[in-house]
Amino acid sequence: MDPRPLHPNLARLDADYDEIVARFARREITADEAHAQVRDLRARDDEGVIWSKDPSDGGWLRQTRTGAWEKTDTPPVYGVATPTPHDLSGGSSPTNPDNRIDFVPVDERAVWGENSLRASTRTSPARSVGRSRRQLVTYFIVAVIIGMLIALVVWLPKHTTSTPKPSTTTTQPAPNAVTPKTAAP
Repeated sequence: MDPRPLHPNLARLDADYDEIVARFARREITADEAHAQVRDLRARDDEGVIWSKDPSDGGWLRQTRTGAWEKTDTPPVYGVATPTPHDLSGGSSPTNPDNRIDFVPVDERAVWGENSLRASTRTSPARSVGRSRRQLVTYFIVAVIIGMLIALVVWLPKHTTSTPKPSTTTTQPAPNAVTPKTAAP
């Protein structure tokens, strides 16, 4: 295992790799089984990059956007650990798999710099994205309401006519008016 600190998710992957190598050294698994198990190891860092170990030499591999794997010597050394099933299950198993690795405390000055805000006062991208979505929905609703009001103000006067009320008095024909004769049955 590399003595340098690693991103917690990659440290878990590295510990799993070391366990596979140890099981192979004890002849509990064959070389083909060990290669297959190492090829199945995956971990994701904070930027979403997927990492793995090279089955032939144990070096670090990262997946590119095209899906190809490229060899690299510089995996991330800090980040936030993703909860494991053990964490989410309430620790019902007798052993915690994270006991195999050492978590290194983060020096915030090294991560954020001396003069920058502390991590706890920064707005997370997910929170700001959620806030901007709420703002967009609010703006949309306000725009729809304003549009409906404008449509009513423009449409209503054009399409409403004052209809005369029926009068209760009967109208008499004019004195010189000709009244049609009705045919006798």
